[in-house]
Amino acid sequence: MLTWIMIGIGALAVPFLVWMSIDLRRRTRGPLPALDATPRTAWAILHSDDADGGQTIFVEYRDIDGEGHEAQLADVIHGSWEDRFASGTKWQVYAFRDPELAGSVVFLTEAHDDVWRDGWKLDGVRIGGEGGPVKPGPGSPFLRAGSKWVFTP
Repeated sequence: MLTWIMIGIGALAVPFLVWMSIDLRRRTRGPLPALDATPRTAWAILHSDDADGGQTIFVEYRDIDGEGHEAQLADVIHGSWEDRFASGTKWQVYAFRDPELAGSVVFLTEAHDDVWRDGWKLDGVRIGGEGGPVKPGPGSPFLRAGSKWVFTP
């Protein structure tokens, strides 16, 4: 009897696990929401490092309607550049067209291609906590031609 119960539980669990795997892949492999290609001026307001060695840089910027937004920088800045992101420093960023829908994340524009990146964080854009490393170097992995990240038009 116990064997049949375990078989029944397994039979119910397998379709659920397959569905969850497909759903997770779809949510993380699809295109990112549309970017607003208008460069915005943003000011760094907070730069902190967490216990795991990651970083969080928050900036403030104004959208096309003049409304203020606070957003996290999606580019993880290489350690050799971190000191330049002190509170009050000015940066040029791209934001998503709908900051409420896409999450509060912005990217440094091509004007800052000299800044070295060490990774990326897209917290809240498609799924919570999405991020990863990139080969350290200058320029944004999001804006390079042939990037694996595709933005919808």
